[in-house]
Amino acid sequence: MEMILMVGLLLLLFSILYLIFHFIRKLFKKDKFLSKKLFYSTFLCGVILLVVGSFIYDNSKANLLNEEVAKSTELSQQVTKLKTEIKTLEKKVSTLEKTKKALETKNADLKAKETATLTEKESLSQQITELESKVSTLTKEKQTIATERDKLSEEVASLNSAASSSEESQNSFVDYGSSESEYYGNCTEARAAGAAPVRVGDPGYGRHLDRDGDGVGCE
Repeated sequence: MEMILMVGLLLLLFSILYLIFHFIRKLFKKDKFLSKKLFYSTFLCGVILLVVGSFIYDNSKANLLNEEVAKSTELSQQVTKLKTEIKTLEKKVSTLEKTKKALETKNADLKAKETATLTEKESLSQQITELESKVSTLTKEKQTIATERDKLSEEVASLNSAASSSEESQNSFVDYGSSESEYYGNCTEARAAGAAPVRVGDPGYGRHLDRDGDGVGCE
């Protein structure tokens, strides 16, 4: 394309220079004639080549311009698409930031609940320890009470046995020694008679005088 324009321009310049050269030479030698074949052929070829080159150049420029316009349009579309994607990404970022804040708040709440739960757990553990200590103490007290109860039961059984023996002795004494027995209605009478304390087997002994059942009345 540029080569055609250059050749056309050179031919056109050659024809013009040839014409100028002919006029200069004509001033000195009037018998010289212009070679029309050479002049017109170079001139017309130069003009034709310039026109054709210009047309091709214009078409090439038009094609380049169209290509540039197409590229510009494509770039504009890409820019618009990228702007849309940027807006979408910005919305996603905003949503993610909100989600992040919500999760951070939830995490803080969970940590607070965890701390409260741990504190409550420690308090409950302490209460359990105290209750276990109390249970252990109560168990020991229960065992002590059970031991004392067993001892008291044995003592009661022993006293009941002694009381039964006393009643049998009293009945025997009443049956066989009624002529020699004495009777005291209460401890005051026994003391007035100088018989206090009255033991099992003594004259005047009775269960109404021995209230604790140890075999000795009016102690």
